[in-house]
Amino acid sequence: MRLRTIPAAKGSKSLTFKANSTACLKVGELIYRAATDKAEFDKFAENPNLFLEQADIKPSQLADLTIKVVRDKKSVVHIVIPVVNESKGGLKKYLRELGFVTIMGCK
Repeated sequence: MRLRTIPAAKGSKSLTFKANSTACLKVGELIYRAATDKAEFDKFAENPNLFLEQADIKPSQLADLTIKVVRDKKSVVHIVIPVVNESKGGLKKYLRELGFVTIMGCK
Protein backbone atom coordinates (compact mmCIF):
# COMPACT_ATOMS: atom_id res chain seq x y z
CA MET A 1 0.00 0.00 0.00
CA ARG A 2 1.32 3.44 -0.93
CA LEU A 3 0.46 6.73 0.69
CA ARG A 4 -0.12 9.69 -1.61
CA THR A 5 -0.34 13.16 -0.05
CA ILE A 6 -2.13 16.03 -1.73
CA PRO A 7 -0.86 19.23 -0.18
CA ALA A 8 -3.41 21.82 0.82
CA ALA A 9 -3.13 25.57 0.63
CA LYS A 10 -1.20 27.24 3.43
CA GLY A 11 -3.06 26.95 6.70
CA SER A 12 -5.15 23.97 5.55
CA LYS A 13 -4.73 20.30 6.28
CA SER A 14 -3.12 18.11 3.60
CA LEU A 15 -5.03 15.03 2.47
CA THR A 16 -3.38 11.61 2.46
CA PHE A 17 -4.71 8.75 0.36
CA LYS A 18 -3.90 5.09 0.82
CA ALA A 19 -3.58 3.58 -2.64
CA ASN A 20 -2.92 -0.03 -3.47
CA SER A 21 -2.26 -1.53 -6.90
CA THR A 22 -5.84 -2.81 -7.19
CA ALA A 23 -7.28 0.66 -6.54
CA CYS A 24 -4.82 2.21 -8.99
CA LEU A 25 -5.85 -0.29 -11.68
CA LYS A 26 -9.55 0.37 -11.01
CA VAL A 27 -9.04 4.15 -11.23
CA GLY A 28 -7.10 3.63 -14.47
CA GLU A 29 -9.97 1.58 -15.87
CA LEU A 30 -12.43 4.29 -14.79
CA ILE A 31 -10.42 7.00 -16.53
CA TYR A 32 -10.08 4.85 -19.67
CA ARG A 33 -13.85 4.27 -19.85
CA ALA A 34 -14.48 8.01 -19.35
CA ALA A 35 -11.94 8.83 -22.08
CA THR A 36 -13.38 6.40 -24.62
CA ASP A 37 -17.13 6.58 -23.95
CA LYS A 38 -18.97 9.92 -23.77
CA ALA A 39 -21.83 8.46 -21.70
CA GLU A 40 -19.32 7.14 -19.13
CA PHE A 41 -17.56 10.51 -19.10
CA ASP A 42 -20.84 12.32 -18.47
CA LYS A 43 -21.73 10.02 -15.57
CA PHE A 44 -18.24 10.31 -14.08
CA ALA A 45 -18.20 14.11 -14.42
CA GLU A 46 -21.62 14.34 -12.75
CA ASN A 47 -20.57 12.38 -9.64
CA PRO A 48 -16.83 11.62 -9.56
CA ASN A 49 -16.83 10.73 -5.86
CA LEU A 50 -19.28 7.87 -6.43
CA PHE A 51 -17.15 6.40 -9.20
CA LEU A 52 -13.93 6.78 -7.22
CA GLU A 53 -15.54 5.06 -4.24
CA GLN A 54 -16.47 2.17 -6.55
CA ALA A 55 -12.77 2.04 -7.50
CA ASP A 56 -11.80 1.34 -3.86
CA ILE A 57 -11.09 4.93 -2.77
CA LYS A 58 -12.60 5.31 0.70
CA PRO A 59 -15.35 7.96 1.10
CA SER A 60 -13.45 9.45 4.03
CA GLN A 61 -10.52 10.13 1.69
CA LEU A 62 -12.79 12.11 -0.63
CA ALA A 63 -14.83 13.91 2.02
CA ASP A 64 -12.86 17.17 2.02
CA LEU A 65 -12.34 17.33 -1.75
CA THR A 66 -14.18 19.02 -4.57
CA ILE A 67 -13.33 17.05 -7.69
CA LYS A 68 -13.71 18.67 -11.10
CA VAL A 69 -13.54 16.47 -14.17
CA VAL A 70 -12.49 17.84 -17.56
CA ARG A 71 -11.72 16.05 -20.79
CA ASP A 72 -8.92 16.76 -23.24
CA LYS A 73 -9.63 16.75 -26.97
CA LYS A 74 -7.22 16.37 -29.84
CA SER A 75 -7.06 20.15 -30.16
CA VAL A 76 -7.52 21.11 -26.48
CA VAL A 77 -5.21 20.05 -23.65
CA HIS A 78 -5.81 21.09 -20.04
CA ILE A 79 -2.86 21.90 -17.81
CA VAL A 80 -3.75 21.71 -14.14
CA ILE A 81 -1.79 24.01 -11.86
CA PRO A 82 -1.36 22.05 -8.59
CA VAL A 83 -0.78 23.32 -5.10
CA VAL A 84 2.98 23.79 -4.66
CA ASN A 85 4.61 21.04 -2.61
CA GLU A 86 8.31 21.76 -2.17
CA SER A 87 8.62 19.23 0.65
CA LYS A 88 9.08 16.34 -1.80
CA GLY A 89 12.87 16.59 -1.70
CA GLY A 90 13.56 20.20 -2.54
CA LEU A 91 12.36 22.68 -5.11
CA LYS A 92 14.52 21.41 -7.98
CA LYS A 93 13.23 17.83 -7.62
CA TYR A 94 9.67 19.08 -7.34
CA LEU A 95 10.05 21.22 -10.48
CA ARG A 96 11.38 18.22 -12.45
CA GLU A 97 8.43 16.08 -11.34
CA LEU A 98 6.00 18.88 -12.15
CA GLY A 99 7.51 19.32 -15.62
CA PHE A 100 7.45 15.57 -16.30
CA VAL A 101 3.79 15.21 -15.31
CA THR A 102 2.84 18.25 -17.41
CA ILE A 103 4.66 17.00 -20.51
CA MET A 104 3.19 13.51 -20.14
CA GLY A 105 -0.28 15.01 -19.74
CA CYS A 106 0.16 16.89 -23.01
CA LYS A 107 0.65 13.60 -24.88
